[in-house]
Amino acid sequence: MAKILQGEIRDGDIFARFGGDIFGVVLDPCPIENAQKIARNILTRLEETVYRVKDDTVSISLNIGLAPLAPGRTGDEIIMNAEMALDLAKAKGRNTLELFDSSNLETRTRQNQMRMLFRIQEAVRKNRFELYSQGVFSLSSNIDTPDHYEILIRLIDENGGIIFPNDFIPAAEKYKLMPIIDRWVLNALLDELEANWSKLQSLNTTWAINLSGQSFSDSDFENYVMQRLQTSIVPGHRISFEITESAAVEHLSDAKRFIRVIKQLGCQFYLDDFGTGLSSFAYIKHMNLDYIKIDGVFVKEILDDPVSESLVVAILHVAKTMGIETVGEYVENLEIRDKLAELGVTFGQGYAFHKPEPLSQVIAHRIETGTIYPQSKKA
Repeated sequence: MAKILQGEIRDGDIFARFGGDIFGVVLDPCPIENAQKIARNILTRLEETVYRVKDDTVSISLNIGLAPLAPGRTGDEIIMNAEMALDLAKAKGRNTLELFDSSNLETRTRQNQMRMLFRIQEAVRKNRFELYSQGVFSLSSNIDTPDHYEILIRLIDENGGIIFPNDFIPAAEKYKLMPIIDRWVLNALLDELEANWSKLQSLNTTWAINLSGQSFSDSDFENYVMQRLQTSIVPGHRISFEITESAAVEHLSDAKRFIRVIKQLGCQFYLDDFGTGLSSFAYIKHMNLDYIKIDGVFVKEILDDPVSESLVVAILHVAKTMGIETVGEYVENLEIRDKLAELGVTFGQGYAFHKPEPLSQVIAHRIETGTIYPQSKKA
């Protein structure tokens, strides 16, 4: 591959291998039309090249992203632009060529994702994430103490501002960084709990961590979870994990294996956003779940939409048959809370009970008052 590529560029051009199957070429000076011609020649040459391996033939494909060497741009910026063009080329199939165009909407989206990628990498290096938490409450009693807390994450930017998950998780998923983030969350949560465990251990509550499909499909992550929990003073039954329905469907065998292995430590599992998938009722019987979280799109409309109410009732029936507890998400007011309780939903989560707040504040309040009654509880 390297010999073929080097044979198609000009004397004086800079040719390098970044790593794996990624190569880079600097064509300077070179008008964009000439650069495109060279790139097309490379594609043609590779399409015509066939390798013979024993009795099989192997053809080679290539995608190329081009970016101009614009004045004032750093080397990192130029490489980032070329990588964005390369991503667009890959999305179109094999042996494709794409020129970076900052005015293109798709290019701008990729630019934003790349910028967020750098922010995420910086946050990992400099520990600029912060854990938040939101309580989940019983609907069948007057108990004010949450049954458990869901652990949430925020990214703190270089100016101290908060970046919410919806703004950085898509980029983290695209660039396969979710196992790193999920590992950070688990470690940070256990560090916080371990530092205060003498005051927290008498509390009968659990702490639920959201997991990406990338994480529970990663055997290294699974091993890390096992090792970290086995060496922690926090018992496994105080830690639970939430897996979204979409991730479970996409990685079903991995999800089943992860649940089976981690449950040996006493951990519980929640299926989040339940009801959004077409095959919801078909596959949950094959997963050893403890809780189902009914998707908020049904909960928010349950007072005015008979279809949403019917779907919630159907989910409740299946969950009860299987011995699985239910949690209603996005409980934004007392009327929704009362309706869910009337239908038989076991737990509720949302602004009617508790707004997300920093985990450190929740724990500090617990230490100060002897309870984990949330500071921002409305109901």
